[in-house]
Formats: sequence, structure tokens, C-alpha cells
Amino acid sequence: MEEDATVTQEEPEVFTSSDRGGSVGGSEGESNIREIPSYPLENGEQIRDEHLETDAGQETCVAVWASPEDGSLGPAAYVALEETFDQTLKDLPDDPSLDAFRRQYEQLLSALKRSHESELSLLARCKTLTSQISENATKVTAALKLSDEDQSSIDILKKEVQHAWHLVQAGKDREELARETIYSLRKTIEDLNRQIEATETEHITQEAKLEEYLQEREKLLRECDQLAAHNVQMSTDNETMSRTLETLERRVAEAQDELIQTKDVLRIKKLEGDQEQRRREKIEKELKDMKALIEQKQTEIQGKQATIEQQRQETEHLQAVVASLQAENEKENKRFMEITGRITDTENRLNEQIITNSKMQAANIAREAELRDQTEVINKMKADKERVTKMHDLLKRKMQQTEDDRKALDDQHAALKSEISGIEKEVEALKQQAEADKKNIGNLLRERDLLSKNLLRTDDATKKHEEALKRHEAHALQLQREAERYRKDIEIQQAKIRELESHRDKSGAELSRINQKYLAVLEEIKGGDNQVTDLQKTITELRNKLATQKSLYESVRSDRNLYSRNLIESLDEISEMKQKFKILYHQIEQLKEEVKQKDASLIKGHFEQHKIVKDNEKITSDLHSAQHKLSSLQQIVLSQKREIKKLEATIQDAETERSNQKKEYEVVLSERDMLGTQLLRRSEELSLLYEKIKIQQSTLQKGEAQYRARLTDIKLLRQKISAARRELVTARGKVACVDDLKREVYQLQRELLQERTKVKALSESLENPMNVHRWRRLEGSDPSKLEMLAKIQSLQKRLIAKTDQVIDRDLMIQEKEKLYVELKTKLAAYPGPQMVDQMQVFQRTLREKTAQLKAMTCELKTCHKQVILYKDEIAWLNKELAVRAHLGFALPVPRRKSCRRRQK
Repeated sequence: MEEDATVTQEEPEVFTSSDRGGSVGGSEGESNIREIPSYPLENGEQIRDEHLETDAGQETCVAVWASPEDGSLGPAAYVALEETFDQTLKDLPDDPSLDAFRRQYEQLLSALKRSHESELSLLARCKTLTSQISENATKVTAALKLSDEDQSSIDILKKEVQHAWHLVQAGKDREELARETIYSLRKTIEDLNRQIEATETEHITQEAKLEEYLQEREKLLRECDQLAAHNVQMSTDNETMSRTLETLERRVAEAQDELIQTKDVLRIKKLEGDQEQRRREKIEKELKDMKALIEQKQTEIQGKQATIEQQRQETEHLQAVVASLQAENEKENKRFMEITGRITDTENRLNEQIITNSKMQAANIAREAELRDQTEVINKMKADKERVTKMHDLLKRKMQQTEDDRKALDDQHAALKSEISGIEKEVEALKQQAEADKKNIGNLLRERDLLSKNLLRTDDATKKHEEALKRHEAHALQLQREAERYRKDIEIQQAKIRELESHRDKSGAELSRINQKYLAVLEEIKGGDNQVTDLQKTITELRNKLATQKSLYESVRSDRNLYSRNLIESLDEISEMKQKFKILYHQIEQLKEEVKQKDASLIKGHFEQHKIVKDNEKITSDLHSAQHKLSSLQQIVLSQKREIKKLEATIQDAETERSNQKKEYEVVLSERDMLGTQLLRRSEELSLLYEKIKIQQSTLQKGEAQYRARLTDIKLLRQKISAARRELVTARGKVACVDDLKREVYQLQRELLQERTKVKALSESLENPMNVHRWRRLEGSDPSKLEMLAKIQSLQKRLIAKTDQVIDRDLMIQEKEKLYVELKTKLAAYPGPQMVDQMQVFQRTLREKTAQLKAMTCELKTCHKQVILYKDEIAWLNKELAVRAHLGFALPVPRRKSCRRRQK
């Protein structure tokens, strides 16, 4: 009974105080229940569904006895909870009035079981995700370590490359020393050959010297061989170093790819982790809310158990009420089933509406654009209509004037006929005048026929315009109604969009944080990439240097091979000469012995000596040929060096020519750009001239049409004057009622404002009800209040109907005001005695317009001439461009004088 009293006291606040926060007259648990938007039902009413809220709260509830560490429900607590639920269900009496409560209780239990199962699955998923995140973190750290090791290996390789370059330089220096020694040895060989030629008699001393020289030569050759072997080793070392560099570059590229892949995986895993964290936070919030709900439900259960004991005592008095309540409960259960079905439908609709909302917004924007375009078209049509009516009036006036002139001419014709019958003497002279007058009359009649035809055409055109205007106005009204409908839908959807946008803003803030982290990581990667690119550049430079060094080394190697071959040949010759010298030495000794023994053997020795001399001559000739070969080789080397110098000079000349050609190309490009800009300007000027010509032609056509319309207006003006006078009499009678209409408009506006404020207050109270569960209490405790609520709903319907009537009244008033304003304007526009002055003014303006037309025709002719000139210039410029394109923008083509004149 106390609860009923609280309900009765706080009921009016549902519809009056919509801006207050908190719940009025309800329990504390009702304030924690999340709000559900109202949906339009089949009967047009908007009812907030309480069952959806309770079911949602029941389905998402979680156990009260949660562990303090993670807020999850332990197994022992869960078993205890199930036991308490079973105990409470057993304690409940077998009363049919408590079936709904028992069902809700069972739904709570099933929702708790579901939430517990989902919680366990989510915890398992969180564990798996944390393990995956830790694994990915270890992978990332390993990848970063690998990248650091790659950096250190790159530094070591750089140092090794520098060391290799130092070794190459040392090898070059040694090669130069070897060349110098080879050159000095060649000089010594030449000196020795000269000494051999000069001192043939001193064989013994020379042989000793030869042996010393040969020993020295052998030493030098050994050193040369050692240097060659060292060069070979250096080349092999260089090749191995280049291979190691390539392998290291591949390893670096692979490490970079692995780094990028691991970073991508890390980013994906971070995003997944963040999403799971958000889900977990949401679930924890829902768990907390559901814990609070369960506590509230338990307090409510305790209160309800106390009330059950009171109800047992009062069952005797309330048996009749119970029967009616059972019937109402059955109805409510049916309604509940229907509402649950509707809720599922509305949820599906909501999802569809969210999807279509974006489409509707785009369609609304397009329709608003179409509305604007159509309103602009309507305004243009109205302006055209007014213009046509004015021209029509002017043409009518001119037609009236021409009719007056024709009447005057008819009168003159009649007078002339009477004069012809009275005066026979002046017939011949007057006949000529009559013929001239007849011609004028015929011309005027033709003009009148033409004007009447033009008038008919203009009338048809005005009718068509009016019909098109009516169609456009009807279409505009339809579009306005559709726009109002869409605006209402948009307002409903915008409330939903705001909620989604708030959620989107939160997710956007989180995304911005993640993006900042991602950008920081990208900057680090860019820094690493820049370092790698610098290293790659240095490696490419080193490779180029290595290639040049290899080419130089190969050229030196080829020279060395040639020189070594020559040396081997000369050594062979020297060895042969040594053998010969040894043979000669033995022969000389034998000869000495023979000289001592025999004087007769002198002749034989003398012959033998001649042979030896010949052999020496052959050897000397061979030495001379070898020397000649060496000198020729040296000359070839010098000639090659000269050719290299010449080639370098030609390369420098080619580079200078290339730079000059580049400059010329840039100049030609700038000239082409200038020509292009000039062409664009010329085309723009031509387009402007064409537009001016079109405007002038349209003005000429409009002037002609206005002239014809004014001639037709002259006829219609007199007819309209009489009609306007009649309308004036009727309008004066209507003007007397304007004050009463204004008062009615003022009163209706006041009523409309009051009704709008009421509608706003009621809609706000419907959207944000202070007590969601009041319906249930009113059903059982106070049926009179249910009737009051039904009355309120019917009053709301009546209020909506009244607002529609007020809107119709406003439209009627606006139409009447428009009619009143149109009558005023028509009365002001109707001509009076000032018509003659206006006609004179119109005649003057007509003369001025004809003069202007003549001037415009002259200007048109000049413009046509200018257009022809511009066309010629454009054709010439196109030819010039074609010539430039054909010649590759190399030769400057002379411009025409007309183009220069235009530029000036």
C-alpha cells in the first residue's frame, strides 16, 4: 500500500518534469538500468518496453560473490549461488499469481549460467591472447637483436672493405715499384749488351760480371714473381670480399624483410590485444552492473518475501481480484510474447536502420540539393513569367496604338472617298495618294496580322509556362512534404547517430594513440632504411671503384704478361748465350792448351773464332730485334695513353655540349610554357567573346520578343482595366474583413505556440521517463491511473490532430495573405490617366532601344572580325606548335606581326 501511495504522489512528474535526473518513486536499481530508445508500434503510439530492459539486465548479470583479484566467479561461489537460487524457488509458495515472478527468477538463473560460461570462455581467450602477445614480443626483441647484429656486421664489413682498399693501394704501389725495377733491369740489360758488344776480348771478366748480373736478374725476376703472386692473392681477396659483401647485403635485406614482417605481426597483435582489452573492459563493466543488479534483485526478493507473508493473510479478501489479475496476467503474458517478438524485429530493424542511415543521409543530402535546384528553377520560372507578363502588357499597349492608327487611317480613307466623289478635278492627284495610303494600310494590316500571330504564340508560351509553374509548384510541395518526412526520420536517426558517434570518438581517440605509436615505429624504420640506403650507396661506390681497379689491374696484368713473355724469351736467349759462352770458354782453354802444344792448331782455332764471331753477331742481331720490340711496345703504350687523354678531352667536350643542350632545352621548355599560357589566354578571350556575342544575340531576341509582347499588351490592357475595376469593388468588400482575419491569425499563433510547448514537454517526458517500471505497479494497484494514462494517450493523439489543423489553418491564412498582397499589387499596377504619358515614355525607350540595336549590330560585326582574326592567329599558333614539335623545340620560329600587335 505504501508503494501505491508513492506511485500516486509521483505520477504527474512523468510528463511535466522531463529535465530532472534520477528516478522518481522507483527503487535504486531502476536508475542503473540502461535506457532503451522508444520505437513506433503499429497503432502509432510510442511505448518504452520495460520487459526488454529487465531481460537485458537479467541476461548480462554476473555472480555477486566474485574473486577480489579479477572479478570473475569462482566454482564454489557459483555452486553456492545455484543452491541459493534453488532454495528460493523451493521457498516460493505454489501460488499462480507468482508464476511470472518464478519465470523471471528462472530466466535470471539461466542468464547467470550463460554469463558465467561466457566469462570462462573469455578468460581462456584472454590467456591465449596474452601468451600470443608475449610470444610476439619475444619474436620482436629477437628481430631487433638481429637487426642490431646486422648493423654491427655491416660496420665490420665497411672496415674490411676499407682495409681491402688500403691493400689494393699498397699493391698498386708495389706494381709501380716492380715496373720501375723492370725498367731499370731493361736498362741494365741494354748496358750489358753494349758491354758484351764492346768487350768481346775480355770474356773471363765479363763472364764473372755476367754471372753477377744474372744472379741479380734472377733475384729481380723472383721479386717480380712474388709481386705477381701477391697481386693474384689481392685480386682473390678482393673477389672474396665482394662475395662476402653481397652475402651480407642479402642478409641485411632478409633481416629488413623479417623486421617488417615482425613489425606488421606485432601491429596486428597489438590491435587484437587492444580489441580484447576493450572487450574485457566492457565485460568487466557489464559484470559490475550485473552484480549490482543481482544485489538489488536479492533485496527486492527479500522485500517480496516479506510482502508474500502479508499477501497470504490478505488472500481471503483478494480472491475476486486474483481471478481478474490472472486474466490480466495472461493478457500481459501474451503482450509480453508479442513485445519480445517485436523487440527482436525492432532489433533487426535497428541494425538495418543503422546500415540504411548512412544511405538515407546521402539521399537526404542529394534531395536537399535537388530541392535547392528546383527552388532556383521555380524562382527563375517566376521571374520569366513576370518578364513575359510585362512584355505582354507592353505589346498589348502597342497593339492598341496600332489599332488607333488603323482607325484613324480608315477615317482618313472615308474622308478621301467623300472628297473623290465631291472633287473630280483632283482625282488623278488623289489617286496616287490613295494608292500610297492603300500600300501603307496593307503594310499595317500585315503588321497587325503578324502581331496577332505573335500574340497568340506568346499566349501559348505563357500558358505553357504557367502549366510548368503549376507542375513545379506541385512537385515542390511534394518534395517539401517528403523533406519534412525525411527530416523527422533524420531527427530520429540523429539521436542514434550521436550515440554511435560518441562510441566512434572513443575508438578514434584510441586509434589516434595507436597511430602515434605506429608513426613513431615508422620513423624508426625510416631511420634504419636511410642508414641501409646510405650503406648501399657506399657499397655501390666501392663496387664501382673495385670495377675500375679491376679493369686497371687487368690492363696491368696483360702488360705484365706481355713483359713476362718477353723476359722469358730474353732469358732463354741469355741461357743459350751462357751455354755458348761456356762452350767458347772451354774451346778457348782447349785452344790455349793446343797453342802450347801445337802451333798448327792456330789456323783451326782462328776458323773456330770466326764461327764464334758469327754466332756473336747473330746473338747481337737477336738482342737488337728484342730491343726493337721493346721500344715498339713502349711506343704503343705511349700512344694508348695519348688516346686515353684524347678520349677524356672528348668526354669533357661532350659533357659541356650536353650541359649546353640542357640549357637550350630548358629555354625551349620555358618558351613552350609561355606559348601554352598565351594560347590559353587567347582561348579564354575567344570564349569570352563568344559568350558576349551570345548575350548580345539573346538580348536582341529578347528585345524583339518584348516589342511584340508590348504590342499585344496594348489590346489586353483595356480589357483588364474593366476586369480590374470589378475586382476592385469585390476586393474593397474583402478588405473590410482583414482586421478580423489578423486577429484570428494572432490568436491561432498563440494557441499554436502553447500547443508546441506542450508537445515538446510531452515528447521529452516520453523519451526520458522518470520511472520506467510504473506501468506494472499501476496495473495491479491503481487501475484508475491506467485509465488516466489511456486518456493521456488519447489526448496526445488529439493534440497531434489539433497541431495538424493549426498547420492547415496557417497555410490557409498564408494563402489569404498572398491573395491580399496580389490584389494590392494588381490594384497598384492597373493603369489610369497616366497611360498616355507611359506610352510616350515607351515610344522614347523603343527609339533608344532601336538605336542601341543598331550600335550592337555594328559591335557584333567588329566582334566577328576580331573572332576571325583570333581564329587565324590560333591556326598560325597551332602550325607553329606543330613545327616546334617536329623540330624538337630546337629552332625558334619567327612570329607574325599581328601576334606581336596583339601582345602590345
